[in-house]
Amino acid sequence: MVSIIGLMSVIAIPSFQKARLRSKVNATANDFRVFHDAFQQYAMEAGGFSSDFAAPGVLPSYMSAYINSNRWSRRPETGGMWLYKCTAWASLDYRPAIGIVGPVGNLPDANMMLELDRTIDDGNLATGSFVRFTVTQYYMYLDQ
Repeated sequence: MVSIIGLMSVIAIPSFQKARLRSKVNATANDFRVFHDAFQQYAMEAGGFSSDFAAPGVLPSYMSAYINSNRWSRRPETGGMWLYKCTAWASLDYRPAIGIVGPVGNLPDANMMLELDRTIDDGNLATGSFVRFTVTQYYMYLDQ
């Protein structure tokens, strides 16, 4: 009897952990899609993306008509905090992006971020529209 319960738990626990990971990744992917669409709507109505941004977890004030500030300030399931940025990147081009950034103690989970990239982009954090900028910063470009 004990061996049957042990065998069942050996089978069930990894499945549960995988389902939990998928659930967190899917929730974050959905938030990215909602936020992406909201920033796109703003850019269409305003004639472009704003260069103004706020601190991590703080919704830029001009986006309050497009995104619920409580949803933006809530931490993503993958860890980190939401951030909008329109600044010079490695190519020195100014590019708008929404991202998940991690302060010490709340870093984005690297495995979840790779799984998130597989879900919303090309599965490679070095290429595509969703990229790892630094160990603590992951961004989705809005202009692609």
